[in-house]
Amino acid sequence: MNKEGTLYRGYGLLKWGILISALHINFDTKIAGFQIIPEFIGLAMVMFAVRFMNKNGGERYFKKIEKETVYLQILSVVQFVSGLFLFYTINNNSLVTQALVIASFLYQVVVFTDILNVTVKLYKDNNDMQAADKLRKNRIMAIKLSMALAILWAASMAPGLRTILGYAVSTLSLLFKLWLSMLIDNVLRKELLFKSEENKDNLGNS
Repeated sequence: MNKEGTLYRGYGLLKWGILISALHINFDTKIAGFQIIPEFIGLAMVMFAVRFMNKNGGERYFKKIEKETVYLQILSVVQFVSGLFLFYTINNNSLVTQALVIASFLYQVVVFTDILNVTVKLYKDNNDMQAADKLRKNRIMAIKLSMALAILWAASMAPGLRTILGYAVSTLSLLFKLWLSMLIDNVLRKELLFKSEENKDNLGNS
C-alpha cells in the first residue's frame, strides 16, 4: 500500500490506537490506584483515524462510524474521570465503575466490528474476495469472543470471583485487542483504494 496514501495513514493510526487502548494498566497500591496510559488516548487515535479517512475519500465507508467514535470517546473519558474518584483497582467494589467498564468495552466492540465490516466492504470493492471472506469470518469470531468476555466481566463483579476473574478478563481483553490490531495491520499490506458509488458502478459495467 502507498505509505503516503489516506488508507495507509488512516489504518496505521487505527492499528496504533487499538494497541494503545489495550495497553492501559490499572496500577493498584495499598493507598489508591491509578491508570498508566489511559484508554481514552488510544480511542482518541481511533476517532482521529476514522475522521481523517471520512474526510479524505472514505465517506462512503466511515461516515456512520465517525459519529460512533465520538460517542465512544465521550464514554471513555467519563470512565476515566470516574476512575479518578473511585480509584483504579481490580478489587474495586463500585458497581458504577464495573458497569462503566463493561459498557465501554461493549461499545468498543460495536465500533471495532463496524470498522471490520466496512473493511470487508473495502476488500470487496477492490475485488479481493478471499481477504473479504476471511475478515468476515474473523468479524463473526470477534463478536462471539467479545460476548464471552462481557459475560466473564459481569461474573467478575461477584465478590468471591473479583480477584481471580478480574485479572483473567483484563489479560484476555488485552489479547483480544492485540488480535484486532493484527487484523487491521493486514490492511496495510494490501493495495487498496476507496471506491465511490460512481466508480463502483463503472467497474461493474466495464
